[in-house]
Amino acid sequence: MKNKIITLSIFSMLLFSGYQVNSQTVKSKKMKPTIITVKSLTSKYDAQIDKLITQMTLEEKIGMLHGNSMFSTGGVKRLGIPELKMADGPLGVREEISRDSWAPAGLTNDFATYYPAAGALAATFNQEMAYTFGNSVGQE
Repeated sequence: MKNKIITLSIFSMLLFSGYQVNSQTVKSKKMKPTIITVKSLTSKYDAQIDKLITQMTLEEKIGMLHGNSMFSTGGVKRLGIPELKMADGPLGVREEISRDSWAPAGLTNDFATYYPAAGALAATFNQEMAYTFGNSVGQE
């Protein structure tokens, strides 16, 4: 069994490295330089954030790091910090679910878009498709 795993691992590495070299050769022939503009980060709110963090207890800090319901972190009411609602972005924007279960929330104005897994996108080595994917998720 161990030999089969080692053989499969070596075969996979060789297959991937050969495909990667070929894809880089193809990319170098086709790709045009892309200009990306980046929004600069500021420290406008750093002092306020630091002040809030120093006022938080260890339990409150931990409560903000893990969920207290489905896709929600704990808030700190005494400091005016609300629960943070998370989203399931990498596979698309999902429909709203109930607070404490995977059941749909039953909203009539809620829609979901499902995309293929990111691994499938990465396997295409297609930068234009990756850009389109990221752009469409961002717009939603």
